[in-house]
Amino acid sequence: MAMPAREVWALAGDDALLPCDLSVRDPKDSVQMVMWLREGTHTPLFSVDYRERTGDDPQTWRDNSASTAQRAHMHVNGVDLGLINSIDFAEQSYGGRVTDFGYGESMSTSHLSGSLSSRVFGNRIEDIDSQESATLDSPLEEENIGLVVKDVELNDTAVYRCRVDFLLSPTRNSRVNFTVVVPPLHVGVRWWMGDRGDSVINNEAGPFREGDSPTLICFTRDAWPPPRVVWFEEDVLVDDTYTMDPTNEAVENTLLLKHLTRTHHHRRFTCVAANSNLTKPIAATVHIQMALDVLNVEMDEVGVLSAGVQAEVKCTVWGSSPPPIVTWTLAGSELASAKPWVSDDGNRSVSMVSFTPQPRHDGTQLECSAHNPVITSTPAHRHPNPDNHHSSVLTVNYAPRVSVTLGRSLDAANIKEGDDLYFECAATAKPPPHKVTWSHNGGHLESSPGILVSNMTLVLQKVARSNASTALATPPTPRDLLLLRLSTSTSNTPQCAPRTR
Repeated sequence: MAMPAREVWALAGDDALLPCDLSVRDPKDSVQMVMWLREGTHTPLFSVDYRERTGDDPQTWRDNSASTAQRAHMHVNGVDLGLINSIDFAEQSYGGRVTDFGYGESMSTSHLSGSLSSRVFGNRIEDIDSQESATLDSPLEEENIGLVVKDVELNDTAVYRCRVDFLLSPTRNSRVNFTVVVPPLHVGVRWWMGDRGDSVINNEAGPFREGDSPTLICFTRDAWPPPRVVWFEEDVLVDDTYTMDPTNEAVENTLLLKHLTRTHHHRRFTCVAANSNLTKPIAATVHIQMALDVLNVEMDEVGVLSAGVQAEVKCTVWGSSPPPIVTWTLAGSELASAKPWVSDDGNRSVSMVSFTPQPRHDGTQLECSAHNPVITSTPAHRHPNPDNHHSSVLTVNYAPRVSVTLGRSLDAANIKEGDDLYFECAATAKPPPHKVTWSHNGGHLESSPGILVSNMTLVLQKVARSNASTALATPPTPRDLLLLRLSTSTSNTPQCAPRTR
């Protein structure tokens, strides 16, 4: 059965301490030699021999062919043994904490010996096999004891064995499982669906259509130990099934989003990667972008318009993402309109159109229609939804348009004195004219002997040469008077002159 090992973790580049129990239980006993070996090898990396001393210091030895040994020294009772340079490390706090693979979960703490603090040079020590440790009665319990490795590297990751030989007691061996952590520095996200896919750009994936089932792929590389890569939807953990890709030295987590709906628009998904609680996890956030068709088009009620007076109408479109293309038509002809205003949530677009109605537009349709260019760009949606429009029949008021003509049975070229003349007045207006007045040479005409006025007709009985002038029909309107003049003339009746000889 393998000897239990203590877990020590440290960040690459930090200094770490690998603990070793040098406690002496018998006052007559003493430590003779301490040796550190990398498990699987027989040559010590570093040793301290108390039997042979140089002055007051014991003799130290290191394997200069091993990179770890070149950066190692012993720290015992506040004294650093075997330092290569003159820097005093006794007052330093060695970076990197000791932890498990729990990513921030709380862990039980085992002690080096008795009440000796488990906090070692900034590290935390975890006895994963719950090894019992002896109580010290010597002054060594006040100090941190072990092998210090400076600027730890990934290749320092290994199980190390500390062998302690005593004068009287049996040799004591202890094991340390040392893990150098290279934290993930970057999380990448891409998406895939069918035969197409892309990297996530500006934290957005898509656009997707309703019913699509894309896969989000989160990955990180070059981290050790292999990090835990998980997906959150909003703030809820939804997938912690990550896999390792040894070929690319990557860890991936693929999240399948089945049958997307409108509710997924702008939904936030976050990929989190961490391989220890020595550093904060890193994350990448993705917002799902949906291509959504128009749900509803509503045009404001159009009141009664007046010909020649500019009108402005608003149309609101709901549901389209990206914003729709809005088209206005009047009597089948397209009108120019300003770019729609889009609400902050992107769900509503408002378009305004200005136009000047004419009498001919009365009874015609003003229509607002909208379509999503992304939706209609696909073969299956080549034409906009026929329900994505709203129209209104216009009512346009306009001033009267008047025309005056001779009666149909009369010949303007063959009118004689004594004939009866009658005129017909034609007036079109909206609303229709309620009164028509006739005038002659500026004077108002009413029915009288020789003149018959009947609203739209005027009869002049037995016209004379003096009647050759102008007839004027005037329908009153609230806006102005439209006048149309018709000139008439009467020909002289032939007279017979007396004959002379």
